[in-house]
Amino acid sequence: MVEFSHVSITNDFGDYVQYPDVQNKEISKLNKIREYYLIDLKMMGTGELSTEGGDLSITGGLNNLAQALTHRLMTDRGTHPMDKTLGVPWSSYIGQSYVDDEIIQYELMQEIAAEVYKDIRVQEIISIDVSFIDIYAIKVEIVVAPTGMGSTFGIALQVQDTGG
Repeated sequence: MVEFSHVSITNDFGDYVQYPDVQNKEISKLNKIREYYLIDLKMMGTGELSTEGGDLSITGGLNNLAQALTHRLMTDRGTHPMDKTLGVPWSSYIGQSYVDDEIIQYELMQEIAAEVYKDIRVQEIISIDVSFIDIYAIKVEIVVAPTGMGSTFGIALQVQDTGG
């Protein structure tokens, strides 16, 4: 069984400007971002739904894109009940030993890129770094540029076989 022991999302946008003279402009911009990047239930890094005060939390805008990409990357291909093509084929890579890790890293980077580009809100992948911690754990760091934003954000996760 593949499990994710660590997921973190970092981004350098979505900050609300507090100065009165630019608030209206920023609110308008944030509304356009939210409209394009949509709203969804908020997930924690473990994949569990987040709650606040007993209610399900929501996320929107660019944070929703980051969450959607993380969800895609956390999913082992073939395990999603509604879409067997969603995700990365982690179980094909974890627990295997390779003669040439560089070829396998390149192959896995192609799989990750193909999955990320399925989301039309991604304009460009700036970088993907894949490193094999050991044969049972893979670390992935990816930086993407959202469509029409002129900015980037990164996602880092570690995938490992828990032996289950």
